[in-house]
Amino acid sequence: MDRRRGALWKATLFVAFLCLTGAGLPVCQCHAEIYTFDTKATEIRFTYRMGPLPQSGRFAEVKGMVDFNERAPERSRVDAVINAASLTAGPTVEDELKGEGFFNVAVQPEIRFRSRTIKAAASNNAEVLGDLTMNGVTQPVTLQVMF
Repeated sequence: MDRRRGALWKATLFVAFLCLTGAGLPVCQCHAEIYTFDTKATEIRFTYRMGPLPQSGRFAEVKGMVDFNERAPERSRVDAVINAASLTAGPTVEDELKGEGFFNVAVQPEIRFRSRTIKAAASNNAEVLGDLTMNGVTQPVTLQVMF
């Protein structure tokens, strides 16, 4: 499998993760506040295509925090860690995704995201620029988020 195609797929998967993870965070505070992910209520769900039909999977173990500043979103930051071994996606696909060609769970058990900058785009939207590390490779990504 072409590693570049896999990297694009992985980045897309993580974008979905961050958007879904944010749904469980209370953001009604009007000042800077640190929120930790509720590990019992946070999971990452994703869809992918295998043949003509969309398939789905999830990561069940996610840890992290959001240091959110509603008055100055550009000062906020996000740190997240996914346990790659917590992936479930159906028996045939799951083995491939956990293997060397994708997440390489045996050697690289964690997927990490750390924000670098946040740019407010509208009253409740922002672009989060950060570094995504999967399978030992770190790449810059830009996430479109809503808070």
